[in-house]
Amino acid sequence: MFSKHISFFLEAAQCLNFTEAAKRMYVSQQAMTWHIAALEKELNLTLFVRSTRSVQLTPVGIYLRDQFSRLSDEMNLIVERAKKMSTEQLSRLSLGFYHGLSRQRIIIPILTALRQQCPDTFFDVQVLDMTTLRNRLLDGKVDLGITMTDAGTAWPGMQTTVLRSYPFGIYLAKDHPLLEGGLSPEKLRAISYLTTERPGALLGEGRRQARPSWLQNLPCRDTLFLPDMDTLMVYVESRRGFTCLTDNLQALDGNARLVRLELPAPGGFSQMICAYPENTPNPLAGSMADLCREALKE
Repeated sequence: MFSKHISFFLEAAQCLNFTEAAKRMYVSQQAMTWHIAALEKELNLTLFVRSTRSVQLTPVGIYLRDQFSRLSDEMNLIVERAKKMSTEQLSRLSLGFYHGLSRQRIIIPILTALRQQCPDTFFDVQVLDMTTLRNRLLDGKVDLGITMTDAGTAWPGMQTTVLRSYPFGIYLAKDHPLLEGGLSPEKLRAISYLTTERPGALLGEGRRQARPSWLQNLPCRDTLFLPDMDTLMVYVESRRGFTCLTDNLQALDGNARLVRLELPAPGGFSQMICAYPENTPNPLAGSMADLCREALKE
């Protein structure tokens, strides 16, 4: 819980009078002074300037007063929500997001909308890689997952709601020599296609699904599979090849080192979906999927 020393500090910072602060905290002035001194010693900081006539906060004392006050308010809110949960006044939904999704344009808007529409629901948020997210959905550790999938991909055992479709584009380093004179399929055939997704990796052995036709026909020298998105972006930005991504990904937010180009042939797009087990024990999952779709409407 919130440190006792900090509680005494906040009271003294508000009163700027140790005697009055001690009365409000129902302790002696000596006890109040001891708590302040103990906090200053623990932090190795001077929080007050004392004189025989006044008590004033130092600049660092003012900063800590404001920050500790904010934390205190947040902790009080957390405790109140926990009390509601304990008396079953607050519903709970475990919500998982694919970690590659843009926080600014996808995750935060969805969470904001859900909390506004469902103030009596506690959202346990998890940001996970795609495989872990799917496994936790299947294991019942996540009630509702928001992720990306190829159009038409089957999710056995899951109910899915399509939130939005996003077209793929080709991404290259802005200074890639391939861009001189314009891009063409012939030029793409001279370099590697970079990706993190192996065909059917999420479906398991014996249930592999063919790559979409637009990807099968994508001109490239070869395909290089990389372990994660961070590695992929390093390869692209260092001109090791090109990749195909949708513009709702965190890796592309504010990235001025890349340029987006249209695919040689149209038709490539990915779907953002809400997924939840068909036999989910949480009755909120289906209604929350509809709210997520509304939150992303332009």
